[in-house]
Amino acid sequence: MLTAPFNLQDFDFTFGADEVEVVEENASPAPGSTFPAIFNDGFVDALPGDDVIHGAITGFDEADDVDFIGFSNSGTLLTSFGDDEVSGAVDFKQAFPRDFSGESTGIGGRVTGLINTGFGEDEVEGTVSLDDRRFAEPTPIEKPTLFGVGIRDITLLMGADDDKASGATSFSSGGSATVSGRGITGLAVNAGLGDDELHGSIEATSRSSLHVADAGLTGLRFSDVKMGAGDDVVSAEATVEAALKRTSGAFVEIGAIRSTDIFLGAGDDELIAEVDVEGETDDGVGANVAAEGIRASDRIAWGSGEDAIEVSVDVETDGDILANGIRSSLIGDGRFGAKTLDVEVSASSSGLAVVANGLFNTTVETGRADDQIKVDVDATGTGEGDLVSAVGVFLGEIKTGNGTDELDVSATADGATSVVADAVGLLGATIIGGFGRDVVEAEATATGRQAEAIGIGGQSDIDTAGAVGNDVPFGANDLVSGYATATGSLATARGIADTDVRTGGGADAVNGEAEATASGPAPAALATGISGNGEISIETGRRDDNVYATATAEASGPDAEATAFGITSDPGEEGKILIATGPGADTVIASGTASARGIDAVALGIGISSATIETGDGVDLVEARGSTIGVNDVHIDGGAGGDFFDLQSGNGFVDGGLGLDTLILAGSRDDFDFSFVDGDLQITDAATSGGVTDLLVTRVERFEFQDDDGVASLADILVV
Repeated sequence: MLTAPFNLQDFDFTFGADEVEVVEENASPAPGSTFPAIFNDGFVDALPGDDVIHGAITGFDEADDVDFIGFSNSGTLLTSFGDDEVSGAVDFKQAFPRDFSGESTGIGGRVTGLINTGFGEDEVEGTVSLDDRRFAEPTPIEKPTLFGVGIRDITLLMGADDDKASGATSFSSGGSATVSGRGITGLAVNAGLGDDELHGSIEATSRSSLHVADAGLTGLRFSDVKMGAGDDVVSAEATVEAALKRTSGAFVEIGAIRSTDIFLGAGDDELIAEVDVEGETDDGVGANVAAEGIRASDRIAWGSGEDAIEVSVDVETDGDILANGIRSSLIGDGRFGAKTLDVEVSASSSGLAVVANGLFNTTVETGRADDQIKVDVDATGTGEGDLVSAVGVFLGEIKTGNGTDELDVSATADGATSVVADAVGLLGATIIGGFGRDVVEAEATATGRQAEAIGIGGQSDIDTAGAVGNDVPFGANDLVSGYATATGSLATARGIADTDVRTGGGADAVNGEAEATASGPAPAALATGISGNGEISIETGRRDDNVYATATAEASGPDAEATAFGITSDPGEEGKILIATGPGADTVIASGTASARGIDAVALGIGISSATIETGDGVDLVEARGSTIGVNDVHIDGGAGGDFFDLQSGNGFVDGGLGLDTLILAGSRDDFDFSFVDGDLQITDAATSGGVTDLLVTRVERFEFQDDDGVASLADILVV
């Protein structure tokens, strides 16, 4: 029978299946000491064979301020050939003396030296299970601390076969201790040729309430991971099921992966980060929680296979929530193989603020194959809080490279009775595509007393043209779409707002769709399909491109206001938004439909307002439809080709350019007066029509009126 602390150098390994097992029960070391079951501070060669090395500490302890370690290695351990297992475990229940306010630590495996697993299907495991048994709730000054780490400070070389390494920490609290810990920390691993697995996890449950120290709870932290040539899996998770109590107003930090560099290898690898927090309290006064899937990882590098990264964050508490799928990280070096990034974030609370982001201040670079990025964010306020916010991609940059790539983003903010509900698909993000068909779609839905939804906005920049820009005379058919839906007493929806968009040489499409619905006393609904200022432009390439902008606003109640613009510049901003479609048979279609019901209700719907449209060479179509007028303060340049300008009604300037161009207006020829101003044709409403049209027109040869048959020439319309 081997007893703790046992020196591994004292064991006589053979060329066979050796077993080194030390289990220490009910250890009571001196206060302030470090107590391992097994330790190695030199060089140990376990020799070929299926070896098992296991150190464990279990039982019931009342010691003060002790570090318990299952297996401690500060030297070098070579497991050589065979299917070997190296593990350390700490599993005990601790009843603190009434006067204890220090810290006890459990470490499954603390390996400051080196473990080389050699050949064979090997396993390295560290587990910690700590149970705070004192049920009485102490005063804060008495509250002791439990700190647990499954694997700590390990350097691990995996061999040629399918190897596994895992570190797990679990807490079960009676409410008297403050806990913190990590599944794995300080890991440096080089995986081998097989299908290897690395897993770090932390779990916390509580029979009453759970108090978490500033160090927080993390699955994998401060580590450097290099996977090998097989189909490898790196996973980390943090799970909390406890009544999280508010402590000093600070956020409780819970994460899956933090401050860790991960290099995926040559096979088809997976990186999985999961956070699941259920922290509701009986009295509704919960802790503020910051939950993040991946944070502050300076380099996560794709491998050369078909790699997948999956991030899931799910939080339900009574306090404020800040939830991020991936924050302040770099995911890059994707050269070959199709890459998949899937991020899901869900946050729900009755607290004052619920803020959820999918990708926050993060750079993602995929490679040359057909890549997919999907981000889904859902923030829900179940009480009468101040703010519910959901953002799919917030700041940062996404480069999809060459290939048929897809970016699909969804953000939903359900504020119920919350004061403010904000949802944005892409906010202040830079999206750069390569050669190949790129699809960028962002959808935002907001519900609250004051609700704002933006599909793509916040000074975002989208360029799907490829490395040489819009001048390339060829390319795939790119799609950029922003969708927004807002519902509330004050509802604002913008499909694409304050965003530069440049597509390449294919037959590209840019869509902006918005729907705003408002009700209650003095409701106001504003919807814009595509909007911006004089520094914002939508530019497509050389083929047959389409720009669609649709806005619908509905308001019902006393003093209701509904406003809808298909394409518009932001009020109060200098200059006009630019829509430039380039050469080709291009189409620009915009509609604004507004309806208001109630006493003193007002509605305004315009297709295109305060905008410059340049369609380039080719047979182009500009179509504007509004529930009030078609266009307002527009400047349209048709370029060369037989263009069609179907504007309904309104005011602005139209230059048809070269070619046989056609202007189409609502009503009949008799509804308008025609005259010349400095050589340009001025079209205004006749005194009897009561309309609002005042257009200056040059180099337009044909005219159509929707209530009349046929096409009229300039000479025809000038005949009284």
